Amino acid sequence: MGRRAGMRRAATNLMSSRLAGMLGRSFWGLADQALVSLTSFLTLVLLARVLTPERYGAFVLFYGALNFFNALQSGLFTQPHNVLGSSRSGEDYARYTSTTFLMQFLFSVLLALLAAAGYVVGRMLGWATADLFLAMTPAILAWQVQEYLRRVYYTEGRVRAAFLNDLIGYGGQIVLVIAVWRLDRLNGPVAIYLLALTSALAAFVGLYHLRAELAARLEGASVRENWHFGKWLFGASLVQSGRIQAHVWLIGGLVSVTAAGLYRAAQNLVAPTHIMMNAVRSVAMPRAAAIYEREGEAAMRAYLWRMTWLGLAPIVLYLIAVCAVAEPLLHWLYAGQYDGYAWLVYVFAVIYLLAYLGQILTVALSAMRVTRAVLFAEVVTIVVAVGAGAPLIAVLGIRGAMATDVIVGATLLAALLRLRQLPRPRRTPAPLVSFVPVEVRQHGD
Repeated sequence: MGRRAGMRRAATNLMSSRLAGMLGRSFWGLADQALVSLTSFLTLVLLARVLTPERYGAFVLFYGALNFFNALQSGLFTQPHNVLGSSRSGEDYARYTSTTFLMQFLFSVLLALLAAAGYVVGRMLGWATADLFLAMTPAILAWQVQEYLRRVYYTEGRVRAAFLNDLIGYGGQIVLVIAVWRLDRLNGPVAIYLLALTSALAAFVGLYHLRAELAARLEGASVRENWHFGKWLFGASLVQSGRIQAHVWLIGGLVSVTAAGLYRAAQNLVAPTHIMMNAVRSVAMPRAAAIYEREGEAAMRAYLWRMTWLGLAPIVLYLIAVCAVAEPLLHWLYAGQYDGYAWLVYVFAVIYLLAYLGQILTVALSAMRVTRAVLFAEVVTIVVAVGAGAPLIAVLGIRGAMATDVIVGATLLAALLRLRQLPRPRRTPAPLVSFVPVEVRQHGD
């Protein structure tokens, strides 16, 4: 009996230790994503209060373009780093990280130059939105560099360090946006300039903190491996984000710019669920990849199952709560400009639940390096989105747009489930000195 009791205590202690480690990383990941989502939420809500629905709709289109560029960055650089970097250590890890950072920086410079060209063309043609192009130019570069660095922290398991860095970027942005709003100076270009300023400050701090991993070294083998893995994620990000932004642009083009603003105003109420969604993804992606390399698919599935429920419960509770008060909340947040559209919030709740489940499957497939399946699934959804979405929006307006979102979410989930059986690359043994999280290897954060 004593031996059995001892075995039970040992098993309990082991489970408690693993749970504590998972919850510790999850806590800082949750706090980090809460900060990021709160910043976006406050900025969009305050702008919706001070801008006309038409001007707000125009801002939404440009802000969506910034997020589209970040999604491309994610597919090419940050997600590959979370997976490929998690099994590297020492000099090998430093070479890979510095190589992908240089590639990332050049990519961001190119996008910033495209935004600058948009400003020049806009000024020549007299576009009212030309100033938004100009504001995007520094914002693209600063935001993407900061985003790359924060994802490096996640790869290394230094989630607390990522949160502290984001206090500078996103926390500083909250303070400045509220201050400018109180001074009655907040508008679309100003909001984007503030994003650029605070992201640049956080990026400089991150560059100093991670300077050992970011020495100016370019390694051809790292470029090839990153592209071999990331090309499918890049394609998936391109298709997915292109589909999302094209959806909003279709609303603006086939219905009205004001309708695009209404769509985003209602979405803002359920957008705080991104706190949990992104926290789960940020923590789970590198961790699942490392578990898959060391222990195999069964262990990875067990880990992701726990993470799924860890995120799903609070998401469901929040969505129920926000749906219960959707109408008065819309009235209060937007000073009555969007009254009568609580039903949009109800539909968005369904859409976001489908998106969360799809995200978990994407993390699993990426951790197993079956990224082709993610791309193929996104290709299926964009065919459905264009084939069904355009006529539905043209005929039914905003109702058609919401119906399309539900159809696309269900299609993506079904496609990921179907394609998860694609052949997988052979799993390589973990290195003798594996890359371990900050809980084990001290970094002095």
